[in-house]
Amino acid sequence: SDEELMNVCKSFEAYLLEQVLTDVKEAIVPKQEKENPYLSMFGDKLYEEYSKMIADSGDLGIAQKLFESMKRNTPGIKPTEE
Repeated sequence: SDEELMNVCKSFEAYLLEQVLTDVKEAIVPKQEKENPYLSMFGDKLYEEYSKMIADSGDLGIAQKLFESMKRNTPGIKPTEE
């Protein structure tokens, strides 16, 4: 269904954003903070939640574009009219 497909697209966008945020964190977080297991664990969870919030907001539009592309290019799925 459209709802399931959009949920998968949002999950992909959230995963992509989480990877980007993790790379940014590696570049800017001081070494002593990286070595702290508690900060590492909670920081990872924080970035995971940030990425979900950004994806759910739809501000970047990656999930929407992916959804539209998959609807157009997947046999048996009729594109929705805008």
